[in-house]
Amino acid sequence: MRTTKLLRLPFLTLFALFFSTNILAQTGNVTGTISDENGFYLPGANVMIPSLSKGAISDFEGKFTLLEVPEGTYTLSVSYLGYNEKEQQIVVNADITTEVSLFVEQKSLELDGVDVVAFGLGSQAKALSTQKNNLNITNVVSTDQIGKFPDVNIGDAVKRIP
Repeated sequence: MRTTKLLRLPFLTLFALFFSTNILAQTGNVTGTISDENGFYLPGANVMIPSLSKGAISDFEGKFTLLEVPEGTYTLSVSYLGYNEKEQQIVVNADITTEVSLFVEQKSLELDGVDVVAFGLGSQAKALSTQKNNLNITNVVSTDQIGKFPDVNIGDAVKRIP
């Protein structure tokens, strides 16, 4: 009885090893690059196989890898901020790396209109412009700024100016 148990152990071990390699043999890998219509790589693009909830993010060269994808036909979905989402059918075979090159197009948005409103600073802006455009080193202070000084008379206010 004891020898029978000892003989079963190697057979069970071989069976488990054989079975586990068959499971791994039914998967493949998917690699590829993502770029835009101008050929620029898109780092950080989201690549997914939605039916498997399996995904990856592209690196700085637009490359991505999905490991251990079960054998079959899937829809590969690519999304990137500012670009249209792209979907492509892929076929994954066992023990084979499927290579894919995807080109996505920029998303164009049409705006209704933009109104730009600006308010000038008056004498302060004029003082800064004069100081900037002067060939010599000068310090120009507007009347608005002098009015904000805590001094009683103009003589004390002028002493504050470097």
